[in-house]
Amino acid sequence: MSTSYNLNFMHPQYGTTINVDIDGRFSVQEVLEQLRLSGFMGQADGEYDLQLMGQALERHTLFVDIPALYDGAVLRLVEQPKVKVTATSPDLMLLHVKHPTSPYLLSIELPPKAPLIRILEEALERGFVAAPMAQLSLTKGQQPLDPQQSLAQNGLQAGDYVKLHLQSQETTEEAPAELRQRL
Repeated sequence: MSTSYNLNFMHPQYGTTINVDIDGRFSVQEVLEQLRLSGFMGQADGEYDLQLMGQALERHTLFVDIPALYDGAVLRLVEQPKVKVTATSPDLMLLHVKHPTSPYLLSIELPPKAPLIRILEEALERGFVAAPMAQLSLTKGQQPLDPQQSLAQNGLQAGDYVKLHLQSQETTEEAPAELRQRL
């Protein structure tokens, strides 16, 4: 016995929906390919993700394995931000910054000798994140990066991806305690 779902897929640009019966054994990747072939979305399925209730679905996930899925659910097609690949100046490094909670990327060009804190400043200036500077940190893979050192000192190379993290309020509680002590 196979499980099937009657689902609604929302177009990424127009908000229109298409109603489709999906076999639960299909993966997200297979459904994206079928939606592309049907002409419902753009021609490159790699440029779109599926979201259920604001949560991005992994491409290898089978529909039967999605716990919050139900008949009549609306799955939103979300266009991935386009990463501009341009020839950079030899004096600049192009880095891609992953958003802490969303599947968005921010591309930044900086000189290799620039302090890593410039990435945090750029992210704030461009409105990529809205948080106090003290609550932001960066990692490359699992390796924490030192914002006071340069890009080169942190071992970054052109084209690297770094992840932006929001630290919890608990880690920044020292500042108010220090302020009270000074008062």
